[in-house]
Amino acid sequence: MRFADDIVLIGSNVEEIVAMAEELLVECARRSLEANMFKTKYMSNNRETELTILNTLIERVQEYLYLGRMISFSEGMDLELTNRRERAWKKFWSLKGIFKGQMSLEAKITV
Repeated sequence: MRFADDIVLIGSNVEEIVAMAEELLVECARRSLEANMFKTKYMSNNRETELTILNTLIERVQEYLYLGRMISFSEGMDLELTNRRERAWKKFWSLKGIFKGQMSLEAKITV
């Protein structure tokens, strides 16, 4: 999956992921693009997995925000739902002045 500069590689084993990542880096280099290996992260449902690409050890994370959605093996959808609730309340309170203001109810509903 790809969006702008965010790319997700999904594979069934470490060797497959390493091969895809190395191929991606070669193709990027052919087009004068460079991947930031320090920003590169990985997740795995295998606790023993370690990932090294081109002699760089890739940081393992338990959850990751990808295109605004929290992805986590351990928390399932709970982490994503918590994240969405927090963003919704933050947005609600940023509009507190409008909701508590002198506008008509119809205008508040429109907002």
